[in-house]
Amino acid sequence: MNLATWGLPAKLQVNPVVGVRHVPLERALAELAGWPPPLASVSKPLGYLMPQNTFVQWDFPADGDLSSIAEDLAKAVSEYGQPFIGRWSDWEVFSTEVGSSGLLLESEKFIVLPVVLAINGDRPGAERIIRQELARVGDSSDAYAQSYRQFADRFSEKIF
Repeated sequence: MNLATWGLPAKLQVNPVVGVRHVPLERALAELAGWPPPLASVSKPLGYLMPQNTFVQWDFPADGDLSSIAEDLAKAVSEYGQPFIGRWSDWEVFSTEVGSSGLLLESEKFIVLPVVLAINGDRPGAERIIRQELARVGDSSDAYAQSYRQFADRFSEKIF
């Protein structure tokens, strides 16, 4: 839950984020890419899963009917969040579709996808993606290129 607490004690604002964890993937990403655990393998703010596809928050005013607001939030999680969880918690779906899902940033794809392929036993496919991204970043000295080269080195040491 993302909470906005600046309105306390008059109002608490909640912007739920729905996520799915695949612990082996998250552990590998923490070790190989230095991503801090705990991680969600994929996540999305609940409002973007709803028909309006925009930021949505639930306001819990100190003097309001908290039960009806909580029920509305729970209904939204059940109706829109649970299908997201159900779909992406299936490893086969996750591992075959996450790259084209729009859930990963471009920079995340080149780290997540090789690890997913390695977990699935496709080391040549993982290595191919890493080689392609290393060729793309070349000898650039920007932060992403430097961290990607470190990831690639760690990947090569640990996986191959």
